[in-house]
Amino acid sequence: MENLTEKEKAIYEAIKAGFLTVDTITAATEMKKASVATLVNSLAKKRLINKSEGGTISLTDPGSQPEEKGETKPAADKKENQENGTPAPLKALTTDAILMDWPHEKDNLPPMDERLDPDKPTLIIPYYKGGAVSTELKLALRTWAKHFGDINVVIVGDSEDWFSDHVIHIQHNGHQVIRQCNGCAAPQTEQHPQADSTHKLFSAIALLDIKGPVILSNDDIFLLRDVTLDDIASPKYFGDLKDAAEKKTTRFNEAQLNTAWILEQLGNTTVRYGTHTPVLLDAEKVLEVIETYNATEVGLLFTSLYFNTHTPEGELTKITGGTEDKILASIYRPDISQDVLDKVRGERLFMNCNDKGWPSVRKLLRSDFSEKSKYEI
Repeated sequence: MENLTEKEKAIYEAIKAGFLTVDTITAATEMKKASVATLVNSLAKKRLINKSEGGTISLTDPGSQPEEKGETKPAADKKENQENGTPAPLKALTTDAILMDWPHEKDNLPPMDERLDPDKPTLIIPYYKGGAVSTELKLALRTWAKHFGDINVVIVGDSEDWFSDHVIHIQHNGHQVIRQCNGCAAPQTEQHPQADSTHKLFSAIALLDIKGPVILSNDDIFLLRDVTLDDIASPKYFGDLKDAAEKKTTRFNEAQLNTAWILEQLGNTTVRYGTHTPVLLDAEKVLEVIETYNATEVGLLFTSLYFNTHTPEGELTKITGGTEDKILASIYRPDISQDVLDKVRGERLFMNCNDKGWPSVRKLLRSDFSEKSKYEI
C-alpha cells in the first residue's frame, strides 16, 4: 500500500468497505466516474483487486472481501456490438466494462503534477512519435511559446529526450479497441487512431484531474501570429460528416459516417467540426462526451462529437485551408514558393501540413522559430 497514490488508497478503502462497482465507488468517493475507472484499473494492474467481465470488483485477498453494497451493473453485450455493421446503440455502451490500460514506466499512475497551474489553460497534444515527421512537435511548441500566453503543456504518448521540465509528459503506449466485424469467430483488437487520440485526451484529464478550459491540438498544427483563447474558441467547421458518403472508402471517412450515425441516434446535428486547428474544450464536458458515446472504445471523431453535443456559441466560420481561407493554411505540397509562404505568414493564424507538405513548412518554421523554447532542454 506504500506505493499507492492518495486517490488509489481512497478507491481501495471504498472497495474494502463493500463498494464493488465503478458506479457505487463513484458515489462513495465523490470522484469523477472516469477517474474511478482509471484508478480501478491501476489497482488491478498491481494485483490488489480483480475485475470481472461484468464490472464487479473484488479484492485479491478473498478473506478480506466484504459484502457488496449497491447494485452491480451488467456488461454490454460485446458480441452483439461486433456483429453489427454500425456502432452499437448508445444504451449498450458503458465505460464500466472498459479496460483502461495505462502502460506507465513504473506500472503506476503518475501523481498529481504540481507543475499544473489550475489558473492557466492547459494545452494537450496527443503524440505518436512513429507518426510524426522530424521536428514537428518541437517546432509546434516553439510557435505556442511565441504566439500564446502562459499555459500548461501536457504531451500524452511518446516522450522526447529534449523535453524540459515545462512539459508535463504522460507515457501512453497506444490503446487497443475491439475491431468491428461481422461474424468474427473471436474478438480481435486494433489500435484505431481516432479512439487512441481520444484515449490520450481522456488520460490527461483523468490522471491529472484537470478542470476548466482545455486546448486540444496536434503536433503538426502551428501558430503563425499571436493567438488568443477567443481565436481558438471561435467556432469553425469543415462541412458535414455525411459528406463522406460521396468520397472513397477510407478509415477516416468510415469514422466520419459512424460519427454521424451515432450523433443522429441522439437527435444531434452532424456538422464536421474537425478542421485540424486547435479547439477549446471544457474538461468536465470532455469526460461526459467520452462516456456518452464510449468514445475511447469506438473509432469516432471526438471534436465533432463534442461540438454537436455542446453547440458552440457564435457564428460558424467555414475552414478549408485553401487560398481563400483567412484563418488556416493547409500545406500539402513540398514546393510551395517563398512568396506564398510569406503571404501565409502575414495573413493566417494557423498552419498545418501532411508529410508531403512538411519540407515547405519546415523552411518557414526554421526561419521564424530558430530559437529554443522553454519546452526544450
